[in-house]
Amino acid sequence: MRVVIIGAGFGGAYTAKYLHKLLGKDHVIEIINRENYFVFQPLLPEVASGIINIQDAVLPIRLMLKGIDVHFAEVLDIDKTKQCVYVAESPDAKLAEIPYDHLVIATGLEPELSMLPGFAEHALVMKNLSDAYLLRNHVIECLENSDSSKDEQTILKNLTFVVGGGGFSGVETIGELQEMIHLALDFYPHIDKASIRMILVHSGDRILPEMGEKLSKYVRSKLESRGIEIITNTMLTGMTADAVELNNGDVIHTHTVVSTVGNSLPEMLKNIGLPTERGRLVVDDKLRISSYPHLWALGDVALVPNAATGGSPCPPTAQFAVQQARCLAANIAAEIQNRPLTAFSYKPRGALASIGDYSGVAEIKGVRISGFIAWVLWRVIYLAMFPGAVARLRIMLNWLFDYFFPRNIVHIQQHLPSSTCFMRFRSGDVVFESNQILRGLYTVVKGRLQIEVKEGDSLFTREILPGDHFGERTIEEKVLTTGRLVALEESRLMFIARSDFIKLRDYLPVLKKYIASLNSDASRYSKSIRSGHTLRMPGVRARR
Repeated sequence: MRVVIIGAGFGGAYTAKYLHKLLGKDHVIEIINRENYFVFQPLLPEVASGIINIQDAVLPIRLMLKGIDVHFAEVLDIDKTKQCVYVAESPDAKLAEIPYDHLVIATGLEPELSMLPGFAEHALVMKNLSDAYLLRNHVIECLENSDSSKDEQTILKNLTFVVGGGGFSGVETIGELQEMIHLALDFYPHIDKASIRMILVHSGDRILPEMGEKLSKYVRSKLESRGIEIITNTMLTGMTADAVELNNGDVIHTHTVVSTVGNSLPEMLKNIGLPTERGRLVVDDKLRISSYPHLWALGDVALVPNAATGGSPCPPTAQFAVQQARCLAANIAAEIQNRPLTAFSYKPRGALASIGDYSGVAEIKGVRISGFIAWVLWRVIYLAMFPGAVARLRIMLNWLFDYFFPRNIVHIQQHLPSSTCFMRFRSGDVVFESNQILRGLYTVVKGRLQIEVKEGDSLFTREILPGDHFGERTIEEKVLTTGRLVALEESRLMFIARSDFIKLRDYLPVLKKYIASLNSDASRYSKSIRSGHTLRMPGVRARR
């Protein structure tokens, strides 16, 4: 039996871990993930505030999941009938096919910002490690610019920080950021503390609705005593480069908006015909996707009914994901061994939140705790949950250093790749092979190349010269290459990434018209590329 798991968050990683214990070496367990590390998401606010070093909040998957096959790749499609997963192992790689007997979907959800005007272009999010790192750098850059600027409007926008969403992520993020900024002000003598404005906007009538009303009021009072403005019963509706709009008509001038709300299924899952509800995959109480006996899902991506609460959906938290993983692993093992499956049933032990400044709230088995003791409990419990003794030691050292030493305010300039780049190929080099995924548009700047396409026993060829281009059809029609492109002499190509090409095509009428003319020119197309086969895939297919 071969069990394939997509995603290495809490749900996916712990499913693999529990399955390995139950099945041993008699069955193949393979996990596919775009990153080679496991992210401990409850620590992301402390990464953003500089308490924890970025590399200490993660654990290599291969170290965490010894004995389990780890596949570093991006999943492009799932064929439910053929029971296989299609992945791209690297940019411009051939499509790889991974068969499965049981498939576990644990991808989590992705931030969805396109519903609000301007958010996709300007807002920050707090979903993964790179988001936390980007936020930390951005805040330090705002402080640096404010300290040296003389323009009052620029200073105002740089020193106004808005967080959207009053759940765990939003409250913990703004709490940690406020503490970070407060501690960093010793290094910025030209910034007036009174000019800093921090705002938490929440659509409900109270923040931290997952906890009791008493703890919610405590958190609000604590944050407000630290100068954080809390606006409830209000939503963010739009954003520009230097302002955010609220549904009550107010406009807040700022360069920093962090959105912790709004998630959706990954694009790949939207196109494969699985049942969804409320933006998540529908599973039964055994965590199996209806109508597909070999498909399972858990964690944020799945709407999991909890038998312990009468079938109401589980909240998307790490605590529930780990328990779902235990149940799902047991059910897959039971399915393989022809035993009855068990319904998921779990009563949460409680909830914790850290709000910075050595303060937190906790609700454990009905007991409500707030203040310093709750903050200590938060650290002790999450430290115990972090997998790996060495990793836990590193986190403890981070916390120790933060207590005794000043907060690190180093701003690391991130390298932003150019929208275009150039590539060199020697005579005889292969640019791409058949059945490969092209990641953008290529234009020949110098040299001479030849496309070769086999059709039966025949070989069709065509030269590609300076000024010619290729790749637009693989983007337009979401298809694979069918030919082999080889450099006949030393050549130089200009590359434009897929996302940048699509923007140019959509918003540059001349280019859009030109691409449309190529699509209608059937004779030119048949001469340039011919194919002897088709790869059946819903999202990515062979070119014809």
